[in-house]
Amino acid sequence: MSARVTKPKRGRKPNSKKNQEEEIITTQDIDSEYENNNKVQNNTNALKFIQGNGLGQAVLKNYYKVQTEDLEAGFLPAHIDDLSLHNAVKNNLHELFSTDFYEEIKEPKLQLSDSKTYESNFKLDNNLEFQFNNNQSEVLEPCQALHYPLNERNFRNGFVFNTGGLPLTMAWCPLKNGSWRYLFVIIVDKNSAISEFTDNKSLLTILEVSSETGEFQINKQIMLDSVAKEIEFSFVSAAASTLLKLTLSSGSVDVWKISPEFFFNPGVKKNKPAIYTLESRHLTFTIPNNQLLITTSAFTSTKTFVFGTNHGYIGQFSIDSQKLDYLISVKLPAITHIKTAFPTQPGDDFLTSFVEAADFSNYLIRLPVPNKKSCLINVLKTYDIPTNNKELQFDKNSIHLNNLNSFLNIEWPITIKKISIDNPNNVTKFKIANDDDINCLANQIYYDDGKISDGLILLTGHTNGSLRLSNYLNLLTNTEKRVQVSTLKLLQLNKSVTTENKYWLDLCSKIDKIGESTVVKSNNKQSSIGRTKELRNVNPKELCPLKLSMLENAVASIWGNGLLIIEQLTL
Repeated sequence: MSARVTKPKRGRKPNSKKNQEEEIITTQDIDSEYENNNKVQNNTNALKFIQGNGLGQAVLKNYYKVQTEDLEAGFLPAHIDDLSLHNAVKNNLHELFSTDFYEEIKEPKLQLSDSKTYESNFKLDNNLEFQFNNNQSEVLEPCQALHYPLNERNFRNGFVFNTGGLPLTMAWCPLKNGSWRYLFVIIVDKNSAISEFTDNKSLLTILEVSSETGEFQINKQIMLDSVAKEIEFSFVSAAASTLLKLTLSSGSVDVWKISPEFFFNPGVKKNKPAIYTLESRHLTFTIPNNQLLITTSAFTSTKTFVFGTNHGYIGQFSIDSQKLDYLISVKLPAITHIKTAFPTQPGDDFLTSFVEAADFSNYLIRLPVPNKKSCLINVLKTYDIPTNNKELQFDKNSIHLNNLNSFLNIEWPITIKKISIDNPNNVTKFKIANDDDINCLANQIYYDDGKISDGLILLTGHTNGSLRLSNYLNLLTNTEKRVQVSTLKLLQLNKSVTTENKYWLDLCSKIDKIGESTVVKSNNKQSSIGRTKELRNVNPKELCPLKLSMLENAVASIWGNGLLIIEQLTL
């Protein structure tokens, strides 16, 4: 059974007798309040996060008060152990979770390249003028980073990196080297024509980020012949290897084996960038019909992935045999995005995929369990999205929460929908109206013994340059509250209206109740937000984050002006 939280009875006030002087809500309080069958994991990082979170003490005290006195679940970095996924992997349920065949897969071959080849293929030359808060601005050149300014009273640990172009997507790798974690980022030229099947090239940039010190460095950059629209790591990895899946604008899918040796750069001089071309891929998947091109894909097991096409077909490839298992028309227009749930119950004879299509609708589609090809596809339910706020290009705005057995997706402009896999008619909606339109969302993830599991934090990026964190258990509970659920504004990115390519990052965090109107600052500079290149048909178009990703306590965001921001939420 999936780990789940039992909601308190209506009207119950579990914290009414709590010492009002106490500032910290502990994991024991959470267990008692919500009567968990599975205990919240107890680790030292949880206490650090609760005590510090990179915020001032006045902000924290207010946040504790909101979380503990108003019947909310708290704001924890720890995740509830997903017993269903743990047991499924341990028992190799439905034979879907084995990583033994990883040893037979060859890694992609990389060929060292030179700066001349790099410069002839990419023009990542976008300089920015940047500043933190009201500090002095400075020029931020391509592939250069600035660390957060040191403030002993309000310590925050992070950096801002100028990609020099336009970052499209990113993903954290499950492998690590001591405290070093690896973030894979896809970058294109800022003026590239972005479309589903563009013939542009893209640059895979791999950053090493220390979870202890917050330091970072570029590990390597790999030149790709097409744009990688989606990158996804397998949700189960072996001890020393994992699989990386890239959905390409060529209409095909690459699968790479990644091991610790992948991050070595033999023959590269110190302080020189490690730039590579891809000599051989080894595993490339293409539909044997030149009229059908793959638009999106998602892992369905360690050996298989499902995909959608430009003409409304859904199919599945087996990675180990490189065979096309099935290809079925679901009578939809082009499919723009697909996410799948993990079949973690012994009684599961099908898996469920969440599909976004070019008819501006969403679907839950029942698919065969990968090793059982006999069951038919049934469209379970359709959910409409306003037609004036969606387009075919790179619309990847849904996430799967295994610990809630649900999908979340954006219903523009400010609504998030939770769709239950067991009952597609069970749809919960909540609004985050503190800022402008929600442009992207993500959830906190953990890699535990090679398995991906969900944390409790939901991230939302807004078109006015705001990035917010919320506890989605608070958002989804039906318990009566004296006040609305709170959300934490982590940062605000602004653009000058008088100076071209000048930006500044406001690191003044703020706690709001969901739906509260934002307070306009008196400082004109702080309230002036410029327009950037239109990446999506949303109105009005503002400076906005394009994609978010959170691994444990590291929050990463990529932006339309070419910036990558990473913050470590630790004391």
